[in-house]
Amino acid sequence: MKISRKAVDKPVLVTLITIILVILGIIGLRTLPLEEYPKINVPWIVVAIPYPGAAAEDIEQQVTVKVDEKLNGIKHLKRLLSYAREGASVHVIELYEKADKQDALTEVKEKVDQIKRELPDDVEEPLIEDIAFDSVPIILVNVTGEVDPQTLKEIAKDMKIEIEAVPGVREVAFYGGLEKEVQVQVDPRKMEQYHLSYSILIAALQQQNANLPGGYLKLNSYEYLVRTEGKFNDVQDIGSTVVAVQAGHPIFLSEVAEIKLTHKKINTYSRYNGIPTVSLVVYKQTDINTMKTTGAIKQIAAEYNARMPEVVQVTTTMDKGDDISLMVKQLSSNAFYGLLFVLFTLMIFMGLRNSILIAIAIPFSLLVGFLFMWLAGFSLNMITMFSLIL
Repeated sequence: MKISRKAVDKPVLVTLITIILVILGIIGLRTLPLEEYPKINVPWIVVAIPYPGAAAEDIEQQVTVKVDEKLNGIKHLKRLLSYAREGASVHVIELYEKADKQDALTEVKEKVDQIKRELPDDVEEPLIEDIAFDSVPIILVNVTGEVDPQTLKEIAKDMKIEIEAVPGVREVAFYGGLEKEVQVQVDPRKMEQYHLSYSILIAALQQQNANLPGGYLKLNSYEYLVRTEGKFNDVQDIGSTVVAVQAGHPIFLSEVAEIKLTHKKINTYSRYNGIPTVSLVVYKQTDINTMKTTGAIKQIAAEYNARMPEVVQVTTTMDKGDDISLMVKQLSSNAFYGLLFVLFTLMIFMGLRNSILIAIAIPFSLLVGFLFMWLAGFSLNMITMFSLIL
């Protein structure tokens, strides 16, 4: 009673506080991240280390045990589950719930980088995955057209660079398409004839496929940058690589091997309306506005569509931004009609004047709710919006 009496006695102060809360509520509403579902913290990190062609017993001795010893030293580790199977070593890290996931992820990457030098040479790049319920694609960008698959892959690669620069994008993955690859098929008989080994060929290719800086050359009042260009531009350059010199005569790679320009082994396939395509699968960071991020990605896709030939089309599918927009519209519509129903009912039993006062109080209460959601770090999603409506 005392609070209501003071509010009546000081209308200017109450009006000022109301205006401030309304402004802050609007700011909070515009700032709240828009997501389909709330963020759920999953304290798990998975490390997968591919070792193609190796047996499970060998992987356990040469990889799993060494990596376990390193990962056991990370902070806030609750449990470490590891197993070796044919072709890979897998480590599942469970953290305590209060642990900072990003700090732990950074520490895991550092530990894995440190142990990589002690692993066998044939071990491939470790895969470190942050397990989260929101680790689902927010949009797919599809590149299709009546051109060869390698060209589609090159276009998609250029798009990938631009999409990765969009604020809120965590990762962009490829599916489909073909990627160029140069294969050097060695003739064992000629290798034996010239007394060469595979290590000699590999070393020669690595040494000669490089641009070397030569410093600066000062001439009169001018200064010139000098460098030696040695990187391969085509198959002929690779074939012209000198792998050895015998009796004063150079031995070229093309004399002991056949060089082919082909494509890498196909591991993934993607189709759009039954047509082979290259798909870019985009994953988001946590606590970002999904609609803004997908909007920026669709803008990039539209720009590419405008400057690509007519035979190439860039489309977007599985857009979570559209799903969230539809959800917000439906829930907002339900809230609006619910408010009208409440006001109509109040008008019948309490009169027009009282119903108008309540009509003002309900949106004000919602704005105050948005303000506290913003301050508490919540997002605007299906659960929180449904709770507000109730």
